[in-house]
Amino acid sequence: MACWLPLSIEGEPVPKLFKLAFDSLRRQRERTAFTIVGLALAIATVVLVFAISLRFESSSTDSLLYVTQGGNLWMVPALGFDASNRSQFIQTNGRLPADAAAKLRAARGVTDVHAAIVDELDVGTTVLAIFGRGDHNAGSVVLGRTAADVLHATPGGTIAIRDRTFRVAQIDDKVPPTVIEMAYADLAALTKDASPSWLLATVANPRDFAATSTDFTVTSDPSVTTAGANKIGLAYALNGQLSRFDVFSFKAKFGASVLNKATSTIFGQIARITLLLGFFLAISSALMTIEERRVEFGILAAVGITDDVLYLFLAESGIVFLAGFLGGVLFGGLAYGLFLPALFDANALLKSVLIVSTYLPAMLVMGALIPLNRLLQRSPLELLRQAA
Repeated sequence: MACWLPLSIEGEPVPKLFKLAFDSLRRQRERTAFTIVGLALAIATVVLVFAISLRFESSSTDSLLYVTQGGNLWMVPALGFDASNRSQFIQTNGRLPADAAAKLRAARGVTDVHAAIVDELDVGTTVLAIFGRGDHNAGSVVLGRTAADVLHATPGGTIAIRDRTFRVAQIDDKVPPTVIEMAYADLAALTKDASPSWLLATVANPRDFAATSTDFTVTSDPSVTTAGANKIGLAYALNGQLSRFDVFSFKAKFGASVLNKATSTIFGQIARITLLLGFFLAISSALMTIEERRVEFGILAAVGITDDVLYLFLAESGIVFLAGFLGGVLFGGLAYGLFLPALFDANALLKSVLIVSTYLPAMLVMGALIPLNRLLQRSPLELLRQAA
């Protein structure tokens, strides 16, 4: 088709269709720039919010994997647990009863029961998580990277936590960044409460355990956050084997629920509204372009090259939306890195860009077809008459 004959712009070969589209956009520089910038800011907002949400989801899931490694049954207090946005670590709502471990060990098919305690420590403006586990050496701590930086700790040195001194055994990148890991008994002494925050165990058959348990509410759904009446705790089956139709693990569903919770906040809603406003801005600009160019479109339609009008308009819309998307990714990434360096995560940013990119085809098609539908509903004679 003639529209695709190669031309030259400043020595570089480009399709004729896109040359015409660029020429058309240049004639409307101010409106084109306004539309692209508005769309870019809207996309940047969504990219930023999703990147922060994905970073929070990643840290929460990493924390869960860290505390549940080595077991397939995780029991927490009756009021459940939260992924704390203060310490970026798992925190329980209260403690389990002192006899919870004994009751769990007495249940059929349960072995390897291990207790843990969690707490939070404010250090200036940073909140660290303290994780007490039974297999840790007393009097020493292992620190995550952020915790070590905040406490100015070095391997082999000492740190003070609530008037007690501990030896720094190691700074371990495998430990979540904000975590101070210590012995169960040491954290029990610091909190003056020896009751466990949670229990991790291995159960031979989660379905049998769920069917016979009388002390615990057993589920594989992280959205279940409170135990039933007369239950002492929530027991989560981590492998999701309570039903033949339950194909996703607890950890996968937990990550999805954390992300959904993060993106459902007021900031997530504002981001979606902003993206919608940017989309409406692009459509409004396209409608105004059609009204201003109705003579041109009317003449083209009158001589029978309506298809070329369609392709030209799609090319113009594609350029605008692609420029807005690339600008939005750039603005959002810069804002994420410059204003939130402590939360910056390249993987979270990349995932955010990929998620937002799924909106682009729908926005492009709808952003071009809605104005074009209005144009094609009018006959060439009507277009020319309106311009007269």
